[in-house]
Amino acid sequence: MVTIIRWLVAGTSVVYSVVLLMLSLLWTFSESQPWWLALSDIFAPYLFIPLGLLIPLALLMRSAWLRVSVVAATVVFIAAVGAYLLPSTPEQSNAETTLRVVTFNQLYANRDIDGMITAIRLQDADVVALQELSTAVTQAAQAQLINEYPYQLLAPAERDLGLGLLSRYPFQVVPLDRAFLGQHVVVDVDGQLITVMNVHLSAPSIRTTNLEQIPEIPIIHDYNTSRRSTELPNLLSVIDQIQGPLIVAGDFNMSDREHEYTQLAARLQDTYRSTNYGFGFTFPNDIAVRGITIPIPLVRIDYIWTSHHMTPLNTWVACDNGGSDHCMVIADVRVNG
Repeated sequence: MVTIIRWLVAGTSVVYSVVLLMLSLLWTFSESQPWWLALSDIFAPYLFIPLGLLIPLALLMRSAWLRVSVVAATVVFIAAVGAYLLPSTPEQSNAETTLRVVTFNQLYANRDIDGMITAIRLQDADVVALQELSTAVTQAAQAQLINEYPYQLLAPAERDLGLGLLSRYPFQVVPLDRAFLGQHVVVDVDGQLITVMNVHLSAPSIRTTNLEQIPEIPIIHDYNTSRRSTELPNLLSVIDQIQGPLIVAGDFNMSDREHEYTQLAARLQDTYRSTNYGFGFTFPNDIAVRGITIPIPLVRIDYIWTSHHMTPLNTWVACDNGGSDHCMVIADVRVNG
C-alpha cells in the first residue's frame, strides 16, 4: 500500500512538473497567446501552491522521481516568479522636489463616502488620482478636501467612467486628443513642472458558463482584452510625446505578467517594482463572488509609473480604504536634479 501511494504521489508530481514546464515555455516564447494561456500566465503564482505540499513529501519519501520532479517544478517557480520575491533597495533622497502620489479606484457604487475621504486624508499625498469617480465623492471632495487639495479636476460620470485629480499644487490642464481616455495636467511644484496623467483602461471581458452539476462555480471560456489593447497605443503615443518629469497613475486593468505591461515598462518605471518586493496585489479587495468572500487581492492592476527624470523612493499598497474593491497604491518619488 505504501508503495502504491509513493508511486501515485510521484506520478502526480511528474505530471505537475511537466505541465508547469510546458506552460512556462509557452509563456516565454508564445508571441500570440490564446485566452487560456494568457489567463494562466496572469495567475501563474497560484499554480505553484502545490509545491508547499510536494516539497515536504519529497524530503520525507524515498522516491527519485518525486524529488527530481519537485526540483524541476521549483526551478520553474524561480524562473517564473522568483524575481517578485527579491527585495529592492529603496533610494534615499535629500532632493528638494519630492512628491507623494496616490492612485485610487473608488468603486463607482461605493457608498462609504466618509470612509473614502478619511482614507485619502490618511495618505497625506500631494497628488491623488481617482478612478470610477462618482458624483457623491466629487461633492464630498469639493466640500471636505478643499483645504488640503485646493486644486481639483473632478469629472464624475455614469458607471465606471469618472476620473478626478486632487492636488496640493497648482496645475494646468492639457487639452486631450479624443482617442486618449484620461486626464492630463502639468503640476507646478514650487517651480518644477511635472506632467501627471490619470488613466483608467477598459477591463478585459471574461465570459463564463455554469455546469449543471455545479452551478455555483463559473467556468471561464473566454478572456478578451481587445478594448484595452485598442486604448493602450493611444496612451503610449501621448507618453512618447512628453519630455521632462512624468507620472502616470491609475487603474490599468492589466497584470504585470501581460504583454501590454512590457510596453509600458519599456518607457516608464513601475514604482512598486522599483522599490518594493512581493506581488503587490491590488484587486479584488474585500468582495464576495456568488456568496464566497475573496479574502485577499489576487492580481495587481493599479500602478504608479514615472519617467526616468524621476526616481521612485518608496511604494506601498493600502487596502483599508473605505469599501472600494481596489487597494490604493501610494508612491513617494523625487525629481532628479
